[in-house]
Amino acid sequence: MVIMEKRKSLKPLFFFFLFSFFSLHFVLAKPVDKKKILSLKDCIALGLKDKPGLKAARENLKAYLAEKGMALSYYFPDLEMDSNYFRGNFFQVEGPLSEIFPGIFTVYDTQFSANYVFEDFGERYAMVGKAEAKVEQASAEFQKKRLAAIFHISKAYFNLLKAQTVLKLRRDDLRAAQKNLLRAGVLVRTGQRSRIVLSEAEVACDTAQYNLLRAKHQIVDAENHLNQEMGLPNSSHYQIKNETHLFSIHFSLVKALALAFRLNPDLLAQKAKVKESQAEIAEAAAKKWPVLSGSASYGWVDEVFPPKFSTWTFGISLNWPFFNGGRLNEEISAAKALKKRAEDKENALILRIENRIEQNYMAVRDAHAELKASKIEYKASEENYRLAVERYKFGLASSVNLAFARANLSLAAVHRAQAQSDLRISEAAVYYSIGLP
Repeated sequence: MVIMEKRKSLKPLFFFFLFSFFSLHFVLAKPVDKKKILSLKDCIALGLKDKPGLKAARENLKAYLAEKGMALSYYFPDLEMDSNYFRGNFFQVEGPLSEIFPGIFTVYDTQFSANYVFEDFGERYAMVGKAEAKVEQASAEFQKKRLAAIFHISKAYFNLLKAQTVLKLRRDDLRAAQKNLLRAGVLVRTGQRSRIVLSEAEVACDTAQYNLLRAKHQIVDAENHLNQEMGLPNSSHYQIKNETHLFSIHFSLVKALALAFRLNPDLLAQKAKVKESQAEIAEAAAKKWPVLSGSASYGWVDEVFPPKFSTWTFGISLNWPFFNGGRLNEEISAAKALKKRAEDKENALILRIENRIEQNYMAVRDAHAELKASKIEYKASEENYRLAVERYKFGLASSVNLAFARANLSLAAVHRAQAQSDLRISEAAVYYSIGLP
């Protein structure tokens, strides 16, 4: 009896573990929903991760950083070790060593040497300056490609938001047209309206279905465009958040211009080209002056290994090119002309940047006004449609009036969505033209 009671008490526990096992198996076996919800920040992070153009610009920057390191290395001495083995009779030794070096001999030679340039009158400094200017240009190019990727991803993101809004509006239009079709069918069956009312409602329903199909195609195109900008395959599935005021303009036009003169990558690259031209002038001018350098070496030489006879040398050299046919003068003149050209391009670029930022800044103001007007238009169209529905119920308006009011409401809603998208894109364009991330 005790055994039977113990078995009865264990039976519920057994079923509990069995139920837990199958529940866990069901949860683990259930497919995971891979459809993520992405914000604009997430989309930008994905786009910047594996963008081929950004990778190329990043590697280009690394190459110029390495060139700068090479230029800085000329400030340090060169240390070398030279170890040789010779056998032959290609030179003749005289003096005390002639007894240990017969006509055919073997020589083991090991030397440690050092060479250092004491003074070159600014040539190394100019080389480093030129390398730094190239690094600045590569850095500005990388920043430009990064900002371009952010802008194009943002533009595609906002266009997708607009397409989603339009899709929702077209679905609402179709539901309203279907509802109107049912109402028209009831009115025709009860004899309150003629057959033409039903035909007009059917045409309006077909038009709404066609507009919905176009909206679906547009949203597919917008998704594909965003995928391309992010570097994702078109088969990727995700949702995006409806975010607003991501690039709010909270600064004046004067502040925008001041930021652009400090951050715009095109302007920074052009200023770096001016610096590079100045460094080339200094490098060419330094070649007119002498180069003072020194060298020293210490080693061992013998006919057996390891060599025992020590050798050493020490020397100072002065190299001064007095005449080169005017080549250096022409090189300096060419470098000065290139610098003047770079400065003129910088001034022209400043004017273009001013014009571009002013246009984008004014476009934001126009977009705000357009959005405000579209909201007023939508509110008036919404009230007009409500009145048209009431008039249609009491026979004071035809189906044509109702369809016209509905079309105006849908058009106003599209205008509002377009104005919202234009505002977002114009704000992003201001950030892009300034150089803000």
